[in-house]
Amino acid sequence: MLQREVVWVKVQYSNLAEEKERPALIISNDSYNSKNLDLIVCAITSNLEEREHSVVISNSDFEKGGLPIKSKIRADKIVQVEKKMVSGKIGELNTKTFDLVVKEIIKLIKKV
Repeated sequence: MLQREVVWVKVQYSNLAEEKERPALIISNDSYNSKNLDLIVCAITSNLEEREHSVVISNSDFEKGGLPIKSKIRADKIVQVEKKMVSGKIGELNTKTFDLVVKEIIKLIKKV
């Protein structure tokens, strides 16, 4: 599992009885990913509502693969997930679009 990959992640509901698969972008670097049981990811949503700290993506933003519909990467929704919760690879984001996500993360955390 590599940085820039978009993957399916199993997400458990709060009742712990059900789970759903959601797309996510791996943002942790390859060195971290190779040494740890976890990944750091940004959530991806199909809700295109205007919101700060997100990047709209479509299939033209992928080097490989793609999502069935236009979506948004939520740079403000960063989570750590266990690798065993990843159920499959969707594709790989191109470098230009990944860099836009990184810029949004930096804007979010930089001191003002």
